[in-house]
Amino acid sequence: MNLIQQQAEDFYKSNFDERGEDEEFIGNLRIQLNEYRKQIHKLEFTERIMTMLKINYDKHLITCKFPNDRLKCYLNKNYENSLFFIQNEREDLLENLPESEFTNVEKFEINESIVKIIEDLQTIQLGQQITYDDILAELNELKEFYYLNKNIGLSY
Repeated sequence: MNLIQQQAEDFYKSNFDERGEDEEFIGNLRIQLNEYRKQIHKLEFTERIMTMLKINYDKHLITCKFPNDRLKCYLNKNYENSLFFIQNEREDLLENLPESEFTNVEKFEINESIVKIIEDLQTIQLGQQITYDDILAELNELKEFYYLNKNIGLSY
């Protein structure tokens, strides 16, 4: 987990109360997003918040008496409104994402490539366990560096 993801988790834990007011959470989120200068950092922050909201909402729905009617369950309304706002924020951020930053599609494609490399390495790991473990750790760590933009490391 990188710094922005940890900040998102800390923010979520201290600001989201499923029984609280979603307007207060959304207001605090807007303020927090203004603290980040780069669009990609805002995008990563909202992505982690959205993931945490979805996980907890799914947990709530297991015990909810009205899982399909948000008007009857205040908690459903709170989660849905928060998720709706964050999705709108993310769409705006994606529209304004500089070309030098990785898009979600690019991240997915790169992660798929890394998974393929890992699978190929697993077939040759016998007899090369130490090297394999080192390479595997490095490849998995690469997935955490999307906050760096595409231009990092390029020298022309």
